[in-house]
Amino acid sequence: MWIYFVISLLVAISYLVLLYYFTTSWQKIPECILEESIRTSPLITVLVCSRNEEATIASCIKSILGQTHQNLELLVLDNHSSDNTVEIVQSFDDARLRLYQLDKYLPEKTTFKKEALSWGIGKAKGTYYAFTDADCIVPKNWLRHLHQSMEERGLDLVVGPVRISEGERFIQVYESLDVAGLSVVTAAGLQSSLLISGNGANMMVHAGKYAEAQTSMQGTGRASGDDIFLVQEIAVREDTKVGFCKSLGAQVWTPGTKTWETLIQQRKRWASKNGDLPHFPTRMSSLLVFINSTLLPIHLILAFFWGLPMIWLFLKHLTIKSIADYMLLSEGTKFFQIDVKAHQWLLSFLINPWMVTIPGILSFSPTYRWKDRTTR
Repeated sequence: MWIYFVISLLVAISYLVLLYYFTTSWQKIPECILEESIRTSPLITVLVCSRNEEATIASCIKSILGQTHQNLELLVLDNHSSDNTVEIVQSFDDARLRLYQLDKYLPEKTTFKKEALSWGIGKAKGTYYAFTDADCIVPKNWLRHLHQSMEERGLDLVVGPVRISEGERFIQVYESLDVAGLSVVTAAGLQSSLLISGNGANMMVHAGKYAEAQTSMQGTGRASGDDIFLVQEIAVREDTKVGFCKSLGAQVWTPGTKTWETLIQQRKRWASKNGDLPHFPTRMSSLLVFINSTLLPIHLILAFFWGLPMIWLFLKHLTIKSIADYMLLSEGTKFFQIDVKAHQWLLSFLINPWMVTIPGILSFSPTYRWKDRTTR
């Protein structure tokens, strides 16, 4: 029992140290301030994959075409939609917008987001490629922020912050907290090179570096992961540099998931890629987060056999984890200006271990549900 106690507390303390490191790394990142004058205005290709997004695609397109960086082309890659997505895209009268209906070129069974983007890149003409999702809304200076960040810092790829649209339901509050924390970890990880990650809903890459990365990128057998595999492939090269644009002017808004089941499936999809990641420190950091959360329900199970000492261990471990989480998440809520009530913090701390453990365990299964299809 005592060996188990010691190992559990060492894991909890290691997690606390890791999140302290991420928090301090985040605090050292300067905010990206947009210059009034535009240095250069290269052609930027924005790529958006859509599948049954009739409720959100119009707002997404309007926000992109409304950019202050006008020298852009928008490629909407419709992936076999069965609703009115195509008709809505076709209703826009703008020469910068091009719609490609992938049902005319690629089979539905094997065409997921990664394949759609790979095909769409072949139609892109820009010096830079920017990526977002069909359910996202971008601010008017989005492209300027990302491009300026790349130009000023000599970056080959830049990742921007993602924010969940706020709502009254607890799942929306929880996901807002979770995604805000992921943005902090992403930025801090890129800053320190301890964890290399990125979100395909908000990313820009130099066209030439994208082409080079495709020749040796990992995870080619997976339906998703176009974002994190791309970031890691470029980050691990000696002659390239990746970074994070820390600015609300570069944040992308997304509605988030509607049910806990959908959220678990999304997290399962994310976790399923960890074993294929080429960056070893990222895999180890992710493993520590998973083990730390998984130990908490294990403590409760062992309480049936070892009694009260396991309850005390559970409470101590949960307290350490909650302190670490609050330390990091409070930076995210401050940056994104998210108002979280005390009882919502408490519920989030209680639910989070399960929302890490369950998708992590399920990720060992080779398949998951995504966009009304089953894939791996």
